[in-house]
Amino acid sequence: MRHVRGSPAVQAVANLYDRYLRSLQRYPVTTKSLTAASVGAAGDALAQLLERRQRTPTAERLGDPGPQKPFNWRRLVLFATFMGVFSAPVSHYWYLWLSKRFPATNMVAVSKRVACDQLLMAPTIIPATLFFLEYAGRKFVAGENGDGLLRHALQVASEETGRTLLANWTIWPIAQVVNFRFVRNELQVLFANLVGVGWNTFLSLVAAENLQKSHKTLTKAD
Repeated sequence: MRHVRGSPAVQAVANLYDRYLRSLQRYPVTTKSLTAASVGAAGDALAQLLERRQRTPTAERLGDPGPQKPFNWRRLVLFATFMGVFSAPVSHYWYLWLSKRFPATNMVAVSKRVACDQLLMAPTIIPATLFFLEYAGRKFVAGENGDGLLRHALQVASEETGRTLLANWTIWPIAQVVNFRFVRNELQVLFANLVGVGWNTFLSLVAAENLQKSHKTLTKAD
């Protein structure tokens, strides 16, 4: 453990950081999964808070805040579970492969890592994420069932992949250049998770918007 001089708060942060590094060395996948789940929960919580602040144009004119939606804990648990069980392990092994395939940290190697990440992984992981959030959200959060649930989730993933991928490319190429160039290999998933708080918020908002659209469609059909 490093000896850090400073205030008790600084020492506490340094000790926590050292413990986190030791945990990464001993249990890399588990540590990254728990971290990703925490970040995923934070992203969904932020998304729900933003949704509660949204008001209709009529309510804006009348100065009426409108009804407040209750906080959806099932949705938060679902998103956190997805991040911890799927996203973090995939990222761990993907980054490990990239670091072995392009071990240097010069800009040529970094550019190759980013190109692989954004042109191979992103177009694969984004539709998979959208499909899971739509299917699991409708089934476990909204409590819906039916033979068309799987087909509907595939349709939503297909329709939303384009705009989500474009949004991804406005954020992640630059973030990954910084990540692969300056961040230690074992901390790269953590860096991506921290940058991903805003991204996870966006994904959660997209998933919630799709669920709301589906609910309105089913209500009209009834």
